[in-house]
Amino acid sequence: MKRIRAEIIGETFARARVDGAEIAVGGHAPVLRLCRELVDRGIDPGTPLEAYRCHTLCLAVTSIGKAACLTVKSAGNGALILAVEKGAGASPMRFPDDTLPAVRRCATSAPAPSSKRAAA
Repeated sequence: MKRIRAEIIGETFARARVDGAEIAVGGHAPVLRLCRELVDRGIDPGTPLEAYRCHTLCLAVTSIGKAACLTVKSAGNGALILAVEKGAGASPMRFPDDTLPAVRRCATSAPAPSSKRAAA
């Protein structure tokens, strides 16, 4: 499967060229927003993406479909965390897997954080 190469510019801008068309987005989490835009435009959600700043690989996304379901939130203590975007997926009660339209399919809940801590 071919990887999409994206470019991160500044802190709030990302762009990628797919099938000859340039897709550019802005926001506080531009790579995640770019993944949502790519999936919305019909790109295979299983496609990987590599985001570069100049010639340096900054972020490797294994699946734009999985990344499209994520957002960045505050943990309440100043730390930033990735969370499943609210309302990002269709209800499986309304659309069985084999008839699900071409929309983002996201997990309804994020995996529970591990309670194990590394020994100091």
